[in-house]
Amino acid sequence: VYNLPTCLFSKTNKNVKAICAGSLEAGKKYYFWRKPDLRERSINMAQEKREWYRMTEAERRFADVVWENEPLGSGELVKLCEERFGWKKSTTYTFLKKLCGQGLFENRDSKVSAKIDRESYDHGMGEQFVKETYDGSLPKMIAAFMSRKKLSKQQVDEIRQMIDNYEE
Repeated sequence: VYNLPTCLFSKTNKNVKAICAGSLEAGKKYYFWRKPDLRERSINMAQEKREWYRMTEAERRFADVVWENEPLGSGELVKLCEERFGWKKSTTYTFLKKLCGQGLFENRDSKVSAKIDRESYDHGMGEQFVKETYDGSLPKMIAAFMSRKKLSKQQVDEIRQMIDNYEE
């Protein structure tokens, strides 16, 4: 038995038990609970190498509302969606539930926040596109793009600058 002056959570089956400033049993697994920041959660998702959920256009517009205003109360989200999209409360909660289920957002104690920030989501989707379409080869993607469209001098300079910055 160990004594710890902090709150811990024990995962047993589907139940989670909080233990604060109490004794712990040897041999049991205990998990410290803390809310990781957005960057950490995004990095964890990227490290898991899981497929990124491809949002529909309507889901993306909804996600943009959350990302622009988070953290926000679920009631406030309902009002924003009614103003912007003319949605009813049930539609907003349907979208929220779907994107929470996909791991993008969380609705805890009627507060909606992102588990994945917009930039990380966009980067993940871009990487997934290159992986699926061009076997993960960025040069193949650029070659395919260049075969159909001529790059301007400014675009070529921007690409060169990106490569030079990467090499430094």
